[in-house]
Order: sequence, then C-alpha cells, then structure tokens
Amino acid sequence: MKFYKLLAALILSFSLYSCSCDDVNLGKLEHNGELMSFLPAKGKRYFVKYEEVKLPLAYQAADGVYPIVVPVEKTGKKQTTGKGGTSDCIEYFTTEGKEYPGYIDGQCPFSINQMYTKDVNQYGFNSISDKNQVADVIEYIVGFNNKFPTIITRGMSNYENYMPYRVFTLAKDREKLRHKKNDITQEFLATVTLNGVQYQNVYHLYLNSPQFTEDEKFFNQHYPLDYPQGVFVKEGVGIIQAYTASGKQIDITVE
Repeated sequence: MKFYKLLAALILSFSLYSCSCDDVNLGKLEHNGELMSFLPAKGKRYFVKYEEVKLPLAYQAADGVYPIVVPVEKTGKKQTTGKGGTSDCIEYFTTEGKEYPGYIDGQCPFSINQMYTKDVNQYGFNSISDKNQVADVIEYIVGFNNKFPTIITRGMSNYENYMPYRVFTLAKDREKLRHKKNDITQEFLATVTLNGVQYQNVYHLYLNSPQFTEDEKFFNQHYPLDYPQGVFVKEGVGIIQAYTASGKQIDITVE
C-alpha cells in the first residue's frame, strides 16, 4: 500500500513540474546617450534659491546602475511553481536605470532626483518590434514637502507632513513616448526669463492635471496638498527651476 502512495506522489510531483518553461531573454536595450547633456554637469557648483535663502546643491554622479526587466509578451506557455499554482513565462528585454540624486545642504521642502533610462514600462508589457527604436529618457523626480497645520491620523499612524512626488519625463520626441509615469506636456522655449534671468533653448515640462494618488486624495481631504507642477530644464545644467501648483518655486544656478 505504501508503494502505491509513493507512486501517486511521484506522479503528482511530475505533473506539477513537467510543464515548465523558461523565460526568454531578448537582449539588452542599450543607452545611446542622446540626452546625457541634460543631466547635471560634472565639476560645476550648484545652488538652490528658495524664499530668499541660497543653499548649496550637490548632485551625486551615478556610481551604479539599477537592472530593469522589460516584459514584452507571454510565451504562450505556463511555468508551474508548485502546489497547483502557475505563472506565465514571458519574453523580455533588459535595460538599466542610472540614478543621479540631488542633495540640498539645508532646510528646503523640495526633493530632486534624476533617472537616466529607456522609454519602457517595467511593470507591464511593452510593444517593442525594434529594440533600436526605444529612446533614451530622463525622469526628473521632484517632491514637495507639505507640513500640516495639525496632525492627521490615518489608522494607527499620525502624520505631521507628507511629500507628493511627480515624474517629469524628458524625451527627444515627446509624441513617440511609449510610457508616461505622469501625464505631462513638454514644450521647447527658444527664450524664457525665470527669476529675472534670461535663458535660451529650455524645455518646459508640466502636469496636465493634479494626478493625485489614493494616499494624496486622503490627505487632500484634510489639508489642500501642494504638489510639484512643472520644471524647466536646460542642456548643460539640468533643472533650472521647479515649481508647485500654488506657485512656490526653487531656482537652480551654476557658479
């Protein structure tokens, strides 16, 4: 009797694991470097001006990369994971993200970060017929800290402040952009004056709507949240100004 139980267990085990398949790596989406000049330049001293206060700003050069899996489609097969649970095998590319965080030396409610990567969605399937046509993009991730006038309680947690983030994606050809983390408009300005300084050849990236997350909707019911609404970006410098929906702004200069 024990023999038949063992045989049944072996048959069940075989049925769970015999229908396996492998994910298919389609290769790497290499960076072409076409937007590198829109990142902060090396060897320059940056300063942030916010509400008449001038603070040093340091950008940390990317000393490493973040590996990114870019799903393309399912293979049409299933991969058994055991105990009857299955997952689809996928075809995918790989790429990487290079992060350039900014550090402000002093009290400033803004947070600035940059990610140089490819125009892909790492959390969903991507329609890619020619990997050489997938463009480089820069994601400017900007946050603005809201300090609440009174403590907001949510469940077991108390909040004195909250920082909404928005992602402003710069692309050479905005119309061909595949994936948008935030819905924005990108416009090119031949000349623009910001905080009394005239600049040439600047990109203006701004939100088309608030695009509140579920968490932000909750806090916004208690206190009107201010959030990053737009940035101005210049080649050779990076962000030269960021501003919020209420009009608060920081200006970034190079000396």
